[in-house]
Amino acid sequence: MGFLEFLNKLIGRNEPMPVKENTSPSNVPKKYMEETELMRILEQSETSTVRITATVEDNLPLTVSKFLGKPYFPANKNYPTDKTGKPMIMLAQINFAEVPHLNNYPEAGILQFFIAAKDDLYGVNFDDYTDQISFRVLFHTIVDENNLNPGIPVFNLRNDDVYTPITVEHRLTFRLEKEYVPYSDWRFEMYFGKNYYDFSSEYENDALWEKYETGDIANPGGHKIGGYAYFTQWDPRSKESYSDYILLLQIDSEGDHILWGDVGVGNLFIREEDLKRLDFSSVLYTWDCT
Repeated sequence: MGFLEFLNKLIGRNEPMPVKENTSPSNVPKKYMEETELMRILEQSETSTVRITATVEDNLPLTVSKFLGKPYFPANKNYPTDKTGKPMIMLAQINFAEVPHLNNYPEAGILQFFIAAKDDLYGVNFDDYTDQISFRVLFHTIVDENNLNPGIPVFNLRNDDVYTPITVEHRLTFRLEKEYVPYSDWRFEMYFGKNYYDFSSEYENDALWEKYETGDIANPGGHKIGGYAYFTQWDPRSKESYSDYILLLQIDSEGDHILWGDVGVGNLFIREEDLKRLDFSSVLYTWDCT
């Protein structure tokens, strides 16, 4: 199914939308102009993302992709600690050997995301999103299960005083998909030519625009690697100093075991040039909720 047919199906149109040779505003009926313009913009914004399915499962092997659980950690590296010297808890581990290929993302190696275990803000610094004092992003280029750190801490989430948005271990599986710019992403204005609020007021009663706003066409939510990010509040990359950051990892609230505050979402971002160099020292970490 082509993109045009996909959108026609969403709004319940059985016949293809008329296509006119002269598509200037004076010759195209307003409702068709709105729909063709939206489709043109979304097609230009098309990108790839790797969607993540998280399934509750405990005692997973050291090197597999997972949320929580025991991390893979080599003997020649120091396990991450918070500002008080206490060990951090691993929130996510991505083994890129299991992940479908995305341009400029690793094809092998293990990415890990740690947060301070006793921080009710889950390790984020809202004054400096790149401050890794209470969170840490590490990457292991070489994976050697014969050279393990014997001092990996074990957390008992039922008995220990631990603050984490994920409460049970999950196995992660991956699938490659296409997606389109959502209104929550700061690049909306780059593609649409005006901010979301101005654009939305013009197309308030348009059926196709309503499908877009509700996420039926461009849904940025869910767990994923790359692509467009989801926010319940605002995109911090609208600040010029963060505008060159792309999505590294998104962990969304899901079910009873993954919850960021009041049904929020957590995001890691990285500069594309840093990602190519496998330099994770300046990762931007944020989370928000409704």
